[in-house]
Amino acid sequence: MRTGSLVICLLTFVCPTIGQVTVGHNVGFALSRWAVNGGATEAANDWNSEQSPMPGLFFEIPVEIPVFRKFRLISGLGFIQKGFQWKESHELYRVGFLQLPLLVGVRLGSSRFHFTPSLGATLSKNMGGARRFDIGVLDLRAYTPIGRPDDIGYPYRMPDCEWALQGRLSVDYQLKRSRIGLVVGYQHGVSNMMINYIPPYADFDNPEGIPDPTIPDRAFQRSMTISLGYVLEVGRRSSSTAARDTTREAVKAAPRRFSIGQRAGVSYASIVYTASLPEEQDRVNSDSEPLKGLASALVVNIRLNDRFSLQPELAYTQRGWRSQWYPRPSIKNDVLRMNYLELPVLVRYSPFAGKWQPFVLVGPVVGRGVGGFDIATIDSPVFGEYSFPWQMTFGDDPESQYELYDIALLAGAGVLYRTKRTEVFVDLRYQSSVTDFVPAGNMVQYSDDITAKHRVWLLSVGYLIPW
Repeated sequence: MRTGSLVICLLTFVCPTIGQVTVGHNVGFALSRWAVNGGATEAANDWNSEQSPMPGLFFEIPVEIPVFRKFRLISGLGFIQKGFQWKESHELYRVGFLQLPLLVGVRLGSSRFHFTPSLGATLSKNMGGARRFDIGVLDLRAYTPIGRPDDIGYPYRMPDCEWALQGRLSVDYQLKRSRIGLVVGYQHGVSNMMINYIPPYADFDNPEGIPDPTIPDRAFQRSMTISLGYVLEVGRRSSSTAARDTTREAVKAAPRRFSIGQRAGVSYASIVYTASLPEEQDRVNSDSEPLKGLASALVVNIRLNDRFSLQPELAYTQRGWRSQWYPRPSIKNDVLRMNYLELPVLVRYSPFAGKWQPFVLVGPVVGRGVGGFDIATIDSPVFGEYSFPWQMTFGDDPESQYELYDIALLAGAGVLYRTKRTEVFVDLRYQSSVTDFVPAGNMVQYSDDITAKHRVWLLSVGYLIPW
């Protein structure tokens, strides 16, 4: 309590006119490449000249706080895909990073149009990725996972964290209590992020890998981002703005019909598995364990009346499990991580009014598999015990391991705290799939008749802002 009070007092002293605090959502793309040096000079020159910018995803939850007159403190939470690709082939290295930016900007412009240049730094957390390459002889495109330094079994590993200098320019159009705009940014990495190649069995003989003098030993990431987005004002309004809007207070006091926000949390996933061969069913179920993951969503709430609302979401959820999935006796354990893009369409019911409101959720969820990795622990008579990963495939073609789409039913409950302009909530959900994610004729299992369905617990916190 004392720490919280101290922070509030400090903000009150430093930012006496704090208002128009904004929270939003930016979505766009990134173009990245590496600046390579060190090691053999010719190799570094080849890496720099033969690269082309690699496209990736970029999204961010920006928070902007006025600190003094036109100056703004800009932070938030973001995700970006960085890496590089070779010009003459389809080979690329793409890694996802969770980002925490901190910048200082100056907001300039007229009453409607503004532009804000800002400078600062960004701390990025390596979330893993993949190397994509072609196997010419087989005419196939293959993927190899890229992990962190402590990810045993990953042949490619990058440092865990990255620091980067960042500059950005945002141009926006002011609405009543929100802004829409374009944000262009540049990130100049200052941390060495060179990928280290480690053969799967080297974790036990040489954990640091085998150095190669022909490969440069330093790589710094350079990324440009372009995104579109919106921000909503959630802070206390300035006195002049409040006076201008006095005649609208009665309208604003009424509950808004539309709200938009986000939620984030953790998943706790498992499966329900049956097989026509009893020994195979026992093998999978006896050692099966739940797997923890991440979950996040963009949430839209449409108020129908005082008690009911419709809540569609666009969500990303990590599912999976640990088990003796493969029948080969040399494989001791498997970690199967499956990533899904989901569309829940939920009905929310709140039985009571007031600032604190319990609620329940129910509805269907349609999911689409968007990737994942399978890490098998193998007991080899030559190399001993080591782990080997490969990428999962979803689709209808015979080469795909798992079904592309999944349908589930969801039920949950939670509680929200309502203020004049925001809702903060926490909820617990249970998601039970009604479709089988293992296709008929699956080549992994011996049984002719297999049923495997997802079961997922989700714990989330989030916010909603009236639009």
